[in-house]
Amino acid sequence: MAVAAGEQHCLALTSAGTVVAWGSDGLGQTAVPAGLTNAVAIAAGGTASLALKSDGTLIQWGSAPANPPAGLSGVAAIAMGQAGGFALKTNGTVIAWGLNNLGQNNVPTGLTNVQSIAAGAYHALALVGSQPPSISPLITVPVLSSNGFNVSLLSQLGRVYALEYKDSLLDSNWSALPLVTGNGTNLVLTDPTVSDSARFYRVRRW
Repeated sequence: MAVAAGEQHCLALTSAGTVVAWGSDGLGQTAVPAGLTNAVAIAAGGTASLALKSDGTLIQWGSAPANPPAGLSGVAAIAMGQAGGFALKTNGTVIAWGLNNLGQNNVPTGLTNVQSIAAGAYHALALVGSQPPSISPLITVPVLSSNGFNVSLLSQLGRVYALEYKDSLLDSNWSALPLVTGNGTNLVLTDPTVSDSARFYRVRRW
């Protein structure tokens, strides 16, 4: 579903949500944690690896200057450089961790509405839009059944999607369902918690 390359190792994300790694393992960068599942995105740094899970949390392994901040969640995309990692949150802000000897982790004050991120050895990039990602791909075949509410959409391979909902258009916040990796074909997104009351939906993509 997706690939990533570090300094001397590689990662692959499978359609089952597992991670395969190969290459140099001198510092544990290819030692994928046992039981790692539900991964939707991967990133590789110099001697460390990073996976984003469907619940918006991170798993890091190998040798890195620092670990992701404790309790970090609500992440939609990730990147890793030589000296640290970066997380794009669903609210369009960026979190960075690791060495900062060259200013690579100095996230600019007030940076928001970020659409995507990337990292080099000692620098990072953010693509900024006019608002946080709220892209509505063409949704087809909406189905309400005893198993919940489903929508289908034509996805792009390696992209990450989330179905979000609110019970009233007056609500200020959307509730996010688990992240899903695009497969390059029709992707089904499901809300298993739906009830008989009105609910409004949108699809976001990173």
